[in-house]
Amino acid sequence: MLGTVLLIEDDEEIAQLIALYLKSADFEVLQCRQAEDGIALLEQAEVLLLDINLPGMPGWDFLKLARQKADLPILIVSALESDEDKLQAYGLGADDFISKPFSPKILTAKVLAHWRRSMPKEHQVHFGPFTLDFVEKRLLKTGVPVKLSRKEVELLEFLARHPGIPFKPEDLYRQVWKNNWGDLTTVPVHIQRLRRKLGDDPANPRYLETVFGLGYRFVSGTDS
Repeated sequence: MLGTVLLIEDDEEIAQLIALYLKSADFEVLQCRQAEDGIALLEQAEVLLLDINLPGMPGWDFLKLARQKADLPILIVSALESDEDKLQAYGLGADDFISKPFSPKILTAKVLAHWRRSMPKEHQVHFGPFTLDFVEKRLLKTGVPVKLSRKEVELLEFLARHPGIPFKPEDLYRQVWKNNWGDLTTVPVHIQRLRRKLGDDPANPRYLETVFGLGYRFVSGTDS
Protein backbone atom coordinates (compact mmCIF):
# COMPACT_ATOMS: atom_id res chain seq x y z
CA MET A 1 0.00 0.00 0.00
CA LEU A 2 1.29 3.44 -0.96
CA GLY A 3 -0.13 6.67 0.44
CA THR A 4 -3.62 7.86 1.29
CA VAL A 5 -5.56 10.07 -1.14
CA LEU A 6 -8.53 12.16 -0.05
CA LEU A 7 -10.95 12.49 -2.97
CA ILE A 8 -13.71 15.10 -2.73
CA GLU A 9 -15.97 14.75 -5.76
CA ASP A 10 -19.77 14.96 -5.92
CA ASP A 11 -20.15 13.14 -9.25
CA GLU A 12 -20.42 9.49 -8.19
CA GLU A 13 -19.43 8.09 -11.58
CA ILE A 14 -16.29 10.23 -11.81
CA ALA A 15 -15.41 9.51 -8.17
CA GLN A 16 -15.67 5.76 -8.68
CA LEU A 17 -13.53 5.93 -11.83
CA ILE A 18 -10.80 7.90 -10.07
CA ALA A 19 -10.91 5.63 -7.03
CA LEU A 20 -10.66 2.54 -9.22
CA TYR A 21 -7.47 3.74 -10.90
CA LEU A 22 -5.89 4.99 -7.68
CA LYS A 23 -6.60 1.74 -5.86
CA SER A 24 -5.16 -0.22 -8.78
CA ALA A 25 -1.98 1.83 -8.28
CA ASP A 26 -2.02 0.70 -4.62
CA PHE A 27 -3.26 3.93 -3.04
CA GLU A 28 -5.78 4.01 -0.23
CA VAL A 29 -8.69 6.29 -1.17
CA LEU A 30 -10.91 8.23 1.23
CA GLN A 31 -14.01 9.55 -0.55
CA CYS A 32 -16.64 12.15 0.24
CA ARG A 33 -19.13 14.18 -1.80
CA GLN A 34 -19.06 17.39 0.22
CA ALA A 35 -16.13 19.48 1.37
CA GLU A 36 -17.46 19.65 4.93
CA ASP A 37 -17.07 15.88 5.24
CA GLY A 38 -13.44 16.11 4.17
CA ILE A 39 -12.31 18.40 6.98
CA ALA A 40 -12.00 15.58 9.52
CA LEU A 41 -10.17 13.39 6.97
CA LEU A 42 -7.44 15.88 6.07
CA GLU A 43 -5.04 14.70 8.76
CA GLN A 44 -5.17 11.16 7.35
CA ALA A 45 -4.46 12.24 3.77
CA GLU A 46 -1.14 12.52 1.95
CA VAL A 47 -2.65 13.85 -1.30
CA LEU A 48 -5.87 15.81 -1.86
CA LEU A 49 -7.95 15.59 -5.05
CA LEU A 50 -10.55 18.34 -4.96
CA ASP A 51 -13.44 19.33 -7.21
CA ILE A 52 -14.46 22.98 -7.08
CA ASN A 53 -18.18 22.93 -7.89
CA LEU A 54 -19.46 21.07 -4.85
CA PRO A 55 -22.73 21.08 -2.91
CA GLY A 56 -22.48 22.95 0.37
CA MET A 57 -19.09 24.44 1.15
CA PRO A 58 -17.50 25.79 -2.07
CA GLY A 59 -14.35 24.06 -3.26
CA TRP A 60 -12.48 27.38 -3.23
CA ASP A 61 -13.13 27.76 0.50
CA PHE A 62 -12.02 24.21 1.21
CA LEU A 63 -8.86 24.74 -0.84
CA LYS A 64 -7.92 27.70 1.35
CA LEU A 65 -8.71 25.74 4.50
CA ALA A 66 -6.79 22.66 3.36
CA ARG A 67 -3.70 24.68 2.55
CA GLN A 68 -3.82 26.28 6.01
CA LYS A 69 -4.34 22.99 7.87
CA ALA A 70 -2.27 20.47 5.93
CA ASP A 71 1.08 20.29 4.18
CA LEU A 72 0.22 17.97 1.31
CA PRO A 73 -0.05 18.06 -2.50
CA ILE A 74 -3.41 19.47 -3.63
CA LEU A 75 -4.66 18.66 -7.13
CA ILE A 76 -7.78 20.37 -8.45
CA VAL A 77 -9.98 18.19 -10.69
CA SER A 78 -12.64 20.42 -12.20
CA ALA A 79 -14.78 21.20 -15.22
CA LEU A 80 -13.53 24.77 -14.86
CA GLU A 81 -10.87 25.42 -17.46
CA SER A 82 -10.32 29.16 -17.87
CA ASP A 83 -6.92 30.68 -17.17
CA GLU A 84 -8.54 32.81 -14.46
CA ASP A 85 -9.83 29.73 -12.62
CA LYS A 86 -6.46 28.01 -12.85
CA LEU A 87 -4.62 31.11 -11.64
CA GLN A 88 -7.04 31.40 -8.72
CA ALA A 89 -6.42 27.75 -7.80
CA TYR A 90 -2.65 28.15 -7.88
CA GLY A 91 -2.92 31.40 -5.97
CA LEU A 92 -4.84 29.65 -3.19
CA GLY A 93 -2.22 26.93 -2.88
CA ALA A 94 -3.08 24.21 -5.39
CA ASP A 95 -0.14 22.24 -6.78
CA ASP A 96 -1.80 21.09 -10.00
CA PHE A 97 -4.98 21.64 -12.00
CA ILE A 98 -6.58 18.83 -14.02
CA SER A 99 -9.48 19.82 -16.26
CA LYS A 100 -12.41 17.51 -16.97
CA PRO A 101 -12.62 15.43 -19.06
CA PHE A 102 -9.30 13.84 -18.17
CA SER A 103 -7.32 10.67 -18.69
CA PRO A 104 -7.53 8.57 -15.49
CA LYS A 105 -4.10 7.14 -16.29
CA ILE A 106 -2.56 10.62 -16.47
CA LEU A 107 -4.38 11.69 -13.30
CA THR A 108 -3.04 8.64 -11.47
CA ALA A 109 0.48 9.33 -12.74
CA LYS A 110 0.24 12.93 -11.52
CA VAL A 111 -0.96 11.81 -8.08
CA LEU A 112 1.93 9.34 -7.84
CA ALA A 113 4.48 11.96 -8.92
CA HIS A 114 3.23 14.58 -6.46
CA TRP A 115 3.04 12.00 -3.66
CA ARG A 116 6.60 10.80 -4.25
CA ARG A 117 7.96 14.36 -4.30
CA SER A 118 6.21 15.10 -1.02
CA MET A 119 7.86 12.20 0.78
CA PRO A 120 10.84 12.88 3.08
CA LYS A 121 14.24 12.69 1.41
CA GLU A 122 15.36 10.10 3.93
CA HIS A 123 12.75 7.53 3.02
CA GLN A 124 14.48 4.35 4.16
CA VAL A 125 15.79 2.93 7.41
CA HIS A 126 18.25 0.04 7.49
CA PHE A 127 18.56 -2.36 10.41
CA GLY A 128 20.27 -5.73 10.40
CA PRO A 129 19.46 -7.42 7.08
CA PHE A 130 16.29 -5.33 6.73
CA THR A 131 15.36 -2.21 4.78
CA LEU A 132 12.09 -0.44 5.56
CA ASP A 133 11.02 1.82 2.69
CA PHE A 134 8.64 4.57 3.82
CA VAL A 135 7.71 5.53 0.25
CA GLU A 136 7.02 2.07 -1.14
CA LYS A 137 5.52 0.98 2.21
CA ARG A 138 7.38 -2.32 2.26
CA LEU A 139 10.00 -4.24 4.20
CA LEU A 140 12.89 -6.02 2.49
CA LYS A 141 15.19 -8.65 3.93
CA THR A 142 18.44 -8.78 1.96
CA GLY A 143 16.47 -7.37 -0.96
CA VAL A 144 13.58 -9.83 -0.75
CA PRO A 145 10.12 -8.48 0.24
CA VAL A 146 8.77 -9.58 3.61
CA LYS A 147 5.00 -10.02 3.58
CA LEU A 148 3.42 -7.59 6.06
CA SER A 149 -0.13 -6.40 6.49
CA ARG A 150 -0.83 -2.70 6.01
CA LYS A 151 -1.13 -2.09 9.76
CA GLU A 152 2.07 -4.02 10.43
CA VAL A 153 3.91 -1.76 7.98
CA GLU A 154 2.36 1.37 9.47
CA LEU A 155 3.18 0.30 13.02
CA LEU A 156 6.77 -0.58 12.16
CA GLU A 157 7.17 2.66 10.21
CA PHE A 158 5.88 4.80 13.07
CA LEU A 159 8.24 3.17 15.57
CA ALA A 160 11.17 3.31 13.13
CA ARG A 161 10.59 7.04 12.57
CA HIS A 162 11.02 7.53 16.33
CA PRO A 163 13.95 5.23 17.20
CA GLY A 164 14.70 4.70 20.86
CA ILE A 165 11.48 6.35 22.05
CA PRO A 166 9.02 4.07 23.90
CA PHE A 167 5.30 4.40 23.14
CA LYS A 168 2.45 3.05 25.21
CA PRO A 169 -0.15 0.87 23.45
CA GLU A 170 -2.77 3.62 23.66
CA ASP A 171 -0.39 6.08 21.97
CA LEU A 172 0.41 3.63 19.19
CA TYR A 173 -3.28 2.88 18.73
CA ARG A 174 -4.04 6.58 18.38
CA GLN A 175 -1.16 7.22 15.96
CA VAL A 176 -1.43 4.11 13.77
CA TRP A 177 -5.10 3.15 13.98
CA LYS A 178 -6.14 6.84 14.01
CA ASN A 179 -8.57 6.26 16.85
CA ASN A 180 -8.70 7.22 20.51
CA TRP A 181 -10.96 4.31 21.44
CA GLY A 182 -10.83 0.64 20.58
CA ASP A 183 -9.35 -2.73 21.48
CA LEU A 184 -5.81 -1.92 22.64
CA THR A 185 -4.89 -5.62 22.68
CA THR A 186 -4.49 -5.37 18.91
CA VAL A 187 -1.24 -3.45 19.50
CA PRO A 188 0.69 -6.23 21.31
CA VAL A 189 -0.78 -8.73 18.84
CA HIS A 190 0.71 -6.75 15.95
CA ILE A 191 4.01 -6.35 17.83
CA GLN A 192 4.18 -10.13 18.27
CA ARG A 193 3.51 -10.67 14.56
CA LEU A 194 6.20 -8.18 13.61
CA ARG A 195 8.72 -9.78 15.95
CA ARG A 196 8.00 -13.17 14.42
CA LYS A 197 8.51 -11.84 10.89
CA LEU A 198 11.67 -10.00 11.94
CA GLY A 199 13.01 -13.14 13.59
CA ASP A 200 13.04 -11.40 16.98
CA ASP A 201 13.33 -13.54 20.11
CA PRO A 202 10.27 -12.53 22.22
CA ALA A 203 12.31 -13.01 25.40
CA ASN A 204 15.16 -10.84 24.13
CA PRO A 205 13.97 -8.87 21.07
CA ARG A 206 16.60 -7.12 19.01
CA TYR A 207 14.48 -4.59 17.11
CA LEU A 208 11.15 -4.14 18.92
CA GLU A 209 11.83 -3.87 22.62
CA THR A 210 9.36 -3.81 25.48
CA VAL A 211 10.25 -1.11 28.01
CA PHE A 212 8.59 -1.99 31.30
CA GLY A 213 5.93 0.54 32.22
CA LEU A 214 6.60 2.66 29.12
CA GLY A 215 5.59 0.54 26.12
CA TYR A 216 7.40 -0.48 22.95
CA ARG A 217 10.34 1.07 21.14
CA PHE A 218 12.31 0.46 17.96
CA VAL A 219 16.07 0.00 18.05
CA SER A 220 18.38 -0.66 15.13
CA GLY A 221 19.87 -3.74 16.74
CA THR A 222 23.17 -2.02 17.49
CA ASP A 223 22.14 0.90 19.71
CA SER A 224 19.81 -0.71 22.24
